Amino acid sequence: MKKAVFAVAAMLGAGWAMAQAQTAAPPPVPDVVASRQMAMALLYGTWQGMRAGVAAKTEPRRFIVPAKGIAPLARQIPALFPPGSGIGRLGFAAIYEERADFEKMAAAMATAGDAVLKAAQSNDEEAFATAVKGLTDSCGGCHTKRFGGNWAQ
Repeated sequence: MKKAVFAVAAMLGAGWAMAQAQTAAPPPVPDVVASRQMAMALLYGTWQGMRAGVAAKTEPRRFIVPAKGIAPLARQIPALFPPGSGIGRLGFAAIYEERADFEKMAAAMATAGDAVLKAAQSNDEEAFATAVKGLTDSCGGCHTKRFGGNWAQ
């Protein structure tokens, strides 16, 4: 009888522990400012690498993997700038005040990213150079004095 009581108590204890684990608080949400800064830094490095690749006449197919991340990231850019996030922390007021323009520019960057991927997949050096130039121009849509200026922020 003592063994049965102990077994039931152990099962109840284990069940209680599992229930507590399931109701534990979720992990903290990452800081959106830190997340967007990391995303932009990685995007900047990808873009710089592609520009260097164009200059060195590197086969565009070597950029397929990094190119796969450009358009999806560009589509997430507006979410990385929720209203009021980071003003004074590299979140320029115009991003929030002219939101529709900001979102159009992010969409243009996604389109440019799609073109870079397509050109890399085609392994056509001229098409890739043109697509990377288009990406440069789309990035410049936001990185002006209007939305923040300096590329290396």
